[in-house]
Amino acid sequence: MKKTTIALSVLSAITFLSACSSDDDKKPEAPKSITATFIDSEVAGLAFTCGDDSGVTDTNGEFTFIENTACAFELGGFKIGTSATLTEADTVITPYDIAENADEGVRIASLLQTVNIKGDPENGIDVTGFDGGVLPTNLLSMDDDTFIAELEKSTDLVAVSIEDAKEHLDGNVGKSKGYHSEAVQAVVDDAISIAVEFEKANYQSKLAEYHAILDKGDDSNNADIETLKALIAIAEVVNDPLVAERLDIEQTEFNYTEMLPKVIDSVINSAKATFVEDIQGTTDDISAIFFSMAQRLVEASDKLGVSFVDENYVAMYQQDGSANITYNDAQSIRASALVLANGLSTFAAYQLGSDEYFLPQQDTFELDVIKRTSSYDSSGSHYYQLEEIKMDIDTEYDSMSINSGLYLNDPSVGLLREDSQYFALAQKALTEAAEIGLTVDLEQLGLEADEAKELRLYLTDLNAHLSAEDGVATPLVIADGDLSYSLNLHAFYNMDTAIDRNDFSIHAYIVCDTKGNEWSEKLSKVVNYGLCGSEEKDYLNNGSLNYSYVTEFSSGIDDDGQRYSLYLKGYQSYADGDIEESSTSTIDDVLLSCKQSDEVIDCREL
Repeated sequence: MKKTTIALSVLSAITFLSACSSDDDKKPEAPKSITATFIDSEVAGLAFTCGDDSGVTDTNGEFTFIENTACAFELGGFKIGTSATLTEADTVITPYDIAENADEGVRIASLLQTVNIKGDPENGIDVTGFDGGVLPTNLLSMDDDTFIAELEKSTDLVAVSIEDAKEHLDGNVGKSKGYHSEAVQAVVDDAISIAVEFEKANYQSKLAEYHAILDKGDDSNNADIETLKALIAIAEVVNDPLVAERLDIEQTEFNYTEMLPKVIDSVINSAKATFVEDIQGTTDDISAIFFSMAQRLVEASDKLGVSFVDENYVAMYQQDGSANITYNDAQSIRASALVLANGLSTFAAYQLGSDEYFLPQQDTFELDVIKRTSSYDSSGSHYYQLEEIKMDIDTEYDSMSINSGLYLNDPSVGLLREDSQYFALAQKALTEAAEIGLTVDLEQLGLEADEAKELRLYLTDLNAHLSAEDGVATPLVIADGDLSYSLNLHAFYNMDTAIDRNDFSIHAYIVCDTKGNEWSEKLSKVVNYGLCGSEEKDYLNNGSLNYSYVTEFSSGIDDDGQRYSLYLKGYQSYADGDIEESSTSTIDDVLLSCKQSDEVIDCREL
């Protein structure tokens, strides 16, 4: 049992691939000199300081700096904002890029358009000669109405309204940064406009509508369209008609204004799958569902890969920059999708028995319970009154929860399916995830240096193992404290050596910790987890309840205004089992060796 857990645990451990590292072996290159343009139309006469480089933007709004530096901008001595660290990918800088938030970005645009000596911003913006000393230092942090009033008072000019400034800014940001696809804009605008009313009932049809819009396309940036199509395809996975028939997708929190670039994370974290109440007697269709989902995730990853061949490409889905996808983001998303595909396809490879173990069932029966009433006597002293009563109880439960031993003893549970397609896709997805993971900048995704270093080492080892021809010669070593395990995932994904139920003989049973007490089906159905029945000598001690041998299942206030609690005559059971390795076991092919404090030990001793 321990060895199987160890062998399978690597599948969950690799979920760290949601963010992965870059190649440390590359030789450092000399810093590059980058020329960028500040736009809301091209802005001339804006002072900039980028590390050791400083100056004023030229007539085309251009300025030059050394890569990997942040740039601060001033309007005639008035500080308007500072960018994040800029690279060669940042060839266009906008007010959004230097503002604290999107609203402040629009105020910067209004300020620049208002003091523009050319008048009409469509002809470009020139702020040369403006004296920023006339402006209140907190101008940009004011609310919009106060900002407009103070801007007009300070400059004696008619201020460009917030609405007009935003329209002009967003239009130019789109043209400059690639946000100019009518198809993409139609999808984004619609998703934002219906964010509040976007209910589960029309989720599938709405995604289908978006997909149709993007399939039609336009004459603009095809990479933006393909990126968005890939992301929506992942969202559609959990809304497949087959999924809808078999699973109930219960939406929890889902911010649809951020759906487009973050759809993978949102869908995974917002969808809770529960079986529908219709016993089929098999879980084969569940396997088919998850395998189909895995296939679509792999396809979506491939599409993202095609869109992001250029490492400098940025997919932009809102002009204020709040929903951009960079090459680094895309690679991280691809790795995450592939790790999920690996888990789904591995899950699909195993038989899970009948669905009757998991589906909700109902039962009604009469049961003796203990009622404890809280009362006060004439002197105001508090006391409890115990009585046994008979109750008709309606229950809802599932067999797996009340007696997992029955499920574990089912000889079909845990057997491998005969088709090798599941493991083939799982291994392919994991291999690609490891390769892609090594292209991602971990620090850029927010990992601490120590975490990034540890993850790089793991990913490097995982990639070396999966790409090796001989998994025994190049094993994957997993460390856990003073223990370490050498694994051969090639054997795990090989149908001849994969681990399944045939590697063990299993006898599971329910344990009650008091001699003579037994598991109670009725009591377990009431609370939907295993309970052992208890006898009076256990749950009563000199007229008082022994709470270790009863289980509260209801409470309230009765018709006389007295508070009461209802208890079942039982306590929680637990599952245990006798598990022996079979004579034909292939576990040694997967779990190659174990060490403790650098000393080789027999893995069976763990």
